[in-house]
Amino acid sequence: MHCYFINLDQAVDRKMALMQSFQTHMRPPWTLKRFSAIDRTTIEARRVQGRLKTGEKGCFLSHMEVLALNQHATEPYMII
Repeated sequence: MHCYFINLDQAVDRKMALMQSFQTHMRPPWTLKRFSAIDRTTIEARRVQGRLKTGEKGCFLSHMEVLALNQHATEPYMII
């Protein structure tokens, strides 16, 4: 199982905690991949419209990009 986690670049402590927890609880042959979250700067540069808060837009679009990256996946994956 390929596991993805979405993480802001500046959230180093959160990244380290998640990676440590994954190492403790993973089941082979699971793998962990980090996806750099879409941040405020990107949302503003793309001029993303809508009523959601900037962070909510970034979260949503980050999930959509992970899904798009895996649209042709032949193995299971999940976003954790």
